[in-house]
Amino acid sequence: MRENGPNGAMKPKTLEFLICPACLPEENSLSLRVSSSSNGEITDGNLECGCCKSAYAIRDGVARLLGHAGPVAGDSATGTGRAASVYESPEVLSEYL
Repeated sequence: MRENGPNGAMKPKTLEFLICPACLPEENSLSLRVSSSSNGEITDGNLECGCCKSAYAIRDGVARLLGHAGPVAGDSATGTGRAASVYESPEVLSEYL
């Protein structure tokens, strides 16, 4: 198991560049909940979307944004009806091509 070092933490400034992948093509920002940090950098926590209620883990300083994470535990939203990968839907692809 690797130790958290300079490469094992996420800089808080990174948050301003991250958007919710489940909401694409809309660019909704994510809010941060820090579980642990070291020297002002995030080692573990969650990124949460205020629009669709999806939550994405930060583990060992890496934000896990691949795929749809689904609603935050305890939320009444079901998250059903979404494509398995919103990045591959024709609407999203046409926005970026």
